Amino acid sequence: MVISEPESLGEDIAKRALKLPSDQNWFWMPHAPWITERGTLLIFNNDNFGSRPFGDFKSPSAIRSRAEEYAIDLEEMTLEKIWESRFPEEEPMRSWAMGSVQPLANGNTLVGYGMLLRPEGVEDLTWPQRLGHPAWTQIREYTHETPASLVWSLTLLPLTDSTPIGWSIYGGQRLPAWPVPNESRN
Repeated sequence: MVISEPESLGEDIAKRALKLPSDQNWFWMPHAPWITERGTLLIFNNDNFGSRPFGDFKSPSAIRSRAEEYAIDLEEMTLEKIWESRFPEEEPMRSWAMGSVQPLANGNTLVGYGMLLRPEGVEDLTWPQRLGHPAWTQIREYTHETPASLVWSLTLLPLTDSTPIGWSIYGGQRLPAWPVPNESRN
């Protein structure tokens, strides 16, 4: 099984590629694919560049990184986006590298934003300049509703404003809390 724009593939492979409906945009620089218990595909979409190499790239300020979930139809060979972690009042999340996603037992989704571009100065930033732009990271838990709601977040910022990279993560995982002592055992 291949997931790609069929136009970019040879005829043999294109027949086996999953396609998106024409009204849905492709994901760019995806990470952490996860087949859920529902049989859907959950991915982290960095949304970088928004184009194949040598195409018209979106600027770094235009990317919107997020988790996305797709229904898979193997008979029709299609994907259809059924959920995303973005919600209307959310500030833009711009993760130019890495990222993770994990479905949680409570029905929510844990999303790790690998290397987020700091908002200050991002409007004038070009892709070649991104390595020198201060980065930070965040792990967020979202509800699995439409639109999603933010339930919890952990933010790691660079030590100082002049720290060039700061924190980055590749993968976050929610683990059960340590057992709470039972008072009746004392």
